[in-house]
Amino acid sequence: KTLEELRITTKSVINKLKAAGLKLNPAKCIYEKEEIKFLGHLLSKQGIKPDKTKLEAIQKIKTPSSTKELQRFLGFTNYLSKFIPNYSELTTNLRKLTEKNSTFKI
Repeated sequence: KTLEELRITTKSVINKLKAAGLKLNPAKCIYEKEEIKFLGHLLSKQGIKPDKTKLEAIQKIKTPSSTKELQRFLGFTNYLSKFIPNYSELTTNLRKLTEKNSTFKI
């Protein structure tokens, strides 16, 4: 779409929201950006990709030394699992370590 088409569509959406009794906070609205951050992801016309700050945070995580730390790590990486091919298979053994009767050892 062209920028003008985007502006027309945006105005239409805003008018429909107003008609439905919904309000937008202009200070929280972002317009005419090539890429935006949203819930830990970068959105653009090319698609969705993980935010680099999330990837850097994962790289800085220390090796888990307890079940709780491993669960935290898996939870964090699971958030980005759609970008990791075969995530489920790659984490199978780690998930087994979080099971109730497992003896966690690193």
